[in-house]
Amino acid sequence: WWLLLLRMLAVALIVLGLAGPVLNPNEEQADADGPLLMVLDGSWGGATRWPEQMEAVEAQLTRASRNARTVAFLDLTRPQAPVFQAADVWRSRLAGLAPKAWQPDAARIAQAVSVLDGVTGFDTVWFSDGLDYQGRYDLLSALEDQGAVEVYQTAANVIALAPAGFED
Repeated sequence: WWLLLLRMLAVALIVLGLAGPVLNPNEEQADADGPLLMVLDGSWGGATRWPEQMEAVEAQLTRASRNARTVAFLDLTRPQAPVFQAADVWRSRLAGLAPKAWQPDAARIAQAVSVLDGVTGFDTVWFSDGLDYQGRYDLLSALEDQGAVEVYQTAANVIALAPAGFED
């Protein structure tokens, strides 16, 4: 009888493991519904931590898929009108995302704010590279007008070298 009990316990643990339980669910995210906009700075400032950022994006896509939320991406280095699709569709496109050699300037931020004018009623997850640039707070204000905004930013300093200069 004990061998039968041990086998039944093993089968029960396998079934439980395959079910994909969530031990500590985030209650705020569990109740969230509606579209989700993922904003990426996508500049050189985040290039050193790009793999970690993509893991965080993948985790957000998994959470959105679990809650049956549609997702759109907004890359601030090349702003285009967001297209909301299923999270699984975007997961297959993550490999094509890469950081750019420039950071968003005021014109690109203004363009990002203008493409968001026609879209309403979404929550935002912003993956920032930690750089401060002109127009960032205008974009944040526009995103907050549409719904909740979460910003993920590393605490590490971003260091860059200035271009060479000639003296004397």
